[in-house]
Amino acid sequence: MSKKTVNLKLSVTAGAALHGIIASEEKLYTKDPKCTPPRIIELRKIMDDIDNQLETILNNETPDT
Repeated sequence: MSKKTVNLKLSVTAGAALHGIIASEEKLYTKDPKCTPPRIIELRKIMDDIDNQLETILNNETPDT
């Protein structure tokens, strides 16, 4: 069976907001992968992906002059 995926397109503001919501949920759990529920591990991967995309967007912005 193939792995099914969901793709989202979010504004920078929505991406940052989603990151904040995920962060407040995941911080309730240990960093030890042996004791962390699989859904939290997946949420941490999503956070990393959001971080990387936001960083790329922000690094490519030019200052208004």
